[in-house]
Amino acid sequence: MSVIQNKINQPLMAITKDGKNIYLSAKGSAQVSDEEISTSPHLQNLLAKGDIVIIRTSGVPQQSEESSETEKKTMKKTSKIGRY
Repeated sequence: MSVIQNKINQPLMAITKDGKNIYLSAKGSAQVSDEEISTSPHLQNLLAKGDIVIIRTSGVPQQSEESSETEKKTMKKTSKIGRY
């Protein structure tokens, strides 16, 4: 099972290949099977547009080394904001 998250500030309806509707509130998340993600053209389209993201797959966070390095750099930059 994977968890998908709505990244936009509007409710979103995702449709799987077998016709199941997944309602995502603004910034909300839902559990979806890996098969539904891989076979649904609508979910693939939403992923490609960046409207939804996969935040967890099978209980393990999905994060590549490159994205973790980018996140560390971002954290360093933002940690300096607000210091005097």
